Amino acid sequence: MIKLACNYLREAEELLNEGIVEFDYFKYPSLGNDNSFQSLSAFIDRLKYIKDIKPLLLHGFYPNDFNICNKRFKDNFNIETFKELCRVSETPGISFHLNGADLSASKNEVIRNSIENINFIKKYFSEMEFIAFENAMGKSNQYELDPMVISKIINKTDTDFLYDVSHAYWSSVKTGESFEEYVSKLPLNRVYEVHINGWEEKDGNIQSHMKIQDELYEHIENIISNFSVKIVTLEYGRSYDRIGSGCPIVSIDKINPHAKKEVEEQIHRLRQIINK
Repeated sequence: MIKLACNYLREAEELLNEGIVEFDYFKYPSLGNDNSFQSLSAFIDRLKYIKDIKPLLLHGFYPNDFNICNKRFKDNFNIETFKELCRVSETPGISFHLNGADLSASKNEVIRNSIENINFIKKYFSEMEFIAFENAMGKSNQYELDPMVISKIINKTDTDFLYDVSHAYWSSVKTGESFEEYVSKLPLNRVYEVHINGWEEKDGNIQSHMKIQDELYEHIENIISNFSVKIVTLEYGRSYDRIGSGCPIVSIDKINPHAKKEVEEQIHRLRQIINK
């Protein structure tokens, strides 16, 4: 049975408390301007709070400074601190972005560093149900966006793939491929989790973590029908409107009624697809 997860948002928490929606996990961290990042103790307190409401999926490398493609990742990764976060959160698995390489790193360096770092994580976190790595976007080293590089890293390390739909779209634009062509080259045969959210384009910029476009629901249905997806995560929620789209802004401190309605609609539609 495919599990449904949702970004931790005050809006989603209230919908749960009201009995309006139901899902299996909160995903956290979820917002860039979350004041829980001010200290490790504040972050741990937030993990405890969330996991008492709903089981939690821990995502990302906080409080470490370098991501998985960076050559300095291993030397700067605090194993014991991250193990403590896993223990406190009771997360069944962990996931990281496949990015962080120096912009000047060659293709071979990106692949080599990523494989070494992933094997390092696998060694120290072998007790996890899954360890997944996500296709990246944005101001990344060009090779981190290459679907063939992503596939090589995932296959060589025998790990799970976290497919982020909006990241794939952004990357297809950057690489000059159609969305369908780009996605076909990703290691979807190893997909464990899918991150789904909508996006908007304006003046050459793409802003993600917005309401899912109608046509993307068909894409999600095709993915879960053809591949062994275990978790679908609604990764909705903008803490700032970078391109001036007029999207609802969410905060860790208060509830936005417009965003709450959008969360409700998206959770219901994803649940319908999963339950087919």
